[in-house]
Amino acid sequence: MATLYDIPTYQDPPASSLVEVPIIRYLEQDEKTFSFRILRAMTRAFMRAVYRQLMQPRDRRVGVESCTSYTGACARKARLQYEGAEAEKLMARPRLKFFVGDIIELSMVGLAQLAGVQLIDNNRDLSITGRDGVRVPVHPDGRVVTPEGVSYNVEVKSADTHTFDAWLAQGGPDDTWGYLTQASVEIAAWREAGIPVSHTVFVAVSTGSRQGSIAEWLVPYDPALVAAWHDRRAVAHGPTVPPIPFTPDPETSFLRSKTLQAEWLVHGDPVGRKDKNGNIYGYDVPTGRLKVPTYCSYCAYRSTQCWTTAQMDMDGSRPVWVVPGTNEEGP
Repeated sequence: MATLYDIPTYQDPPASSLVEVPIIRYLEQDEKTFSFRILRAMTRAFMRAVYRQLMQPRDRRVGVESCTSYTGACARKARLQYEGAEAEKLMARPRLKFFVGDIIELSMVGLAQLAGVQLIDNNRDLSITGRDGVRVPVHPDGRVVTPEGVSYNVEVKSADTHTFDAWLAQGGPDDTWGYLTQASVEIAAWREAGIPVSHTVFVAVSTGSRQGSIAEWLVPYDPALVAAWHDRRAVAHGPTVPPIPFTPDPETSFLRSKTLQAEWLVHGDPVGRKDKNGNIYGYDVPTGRLKVPTYCSYCAYRSTQCWTTAQMDMDGSRPVWVVPGTNEEGP
């Protein structure tokens, strides 16, 4: 028998913003409504976030599965985390980053509710059933219910300047960090709970130079992303630890010059950068070195389990992890 999980349900896009505009209007109006009920709910959610981030850090959740365990592109990471493999010590900066991200996202949920948005079920206990019958926990940021009774999944993310600007330019998030997969898996969990949902209201808040900016996109359910989630989970629990799914990235250095220099050709062909008039003003020149893939550079297993020979170098003021040697295939 077909279920809500199997059958995509179509919904007409809303006529206006579901979260972004109501929050902006609320913040800009002189007379604001207030609710102690909403404040108490925000306080409870804040306490849960503090306990989870400080008392149950990610690197200690051995044998624990969640929706986000498999939303990223690396099944190897999921397996290492599940088994409690040796990881790099999580330092203060990333811990604070996770903590601040949680608080920002919780604040947006509370602001939306104060603005009159019917945003309910924050962090509700849901699950998605794996192919092996195991129910994997899913905790969405919430669900918006319109006056017409239509439900939308809600996903709130804080983003740095580069990411926020990229999303604005391309009309919404991509799946580089698994955010689109997470949204579709959450919709699958809503459907398993008997609630028909077909879209996610994806809300982004900038924490960089655009700090305080907010944007919203309506992201449709994608069954292919859910299928890939199940595939990664199956690989992660296979008989062997999955291989690294990425290869090193050739490093380039930008050199400003209108003229191509012969010595820049030693390690490959430079690529010219053009201004708005189509004139070359500099070149991205291969250095002959290989960088740890961007996805891996933020992983706690980068140097303990995977890229064990990588060394940190500086690209201006930005640290990069470089694989020693030239044209290596992997670690």
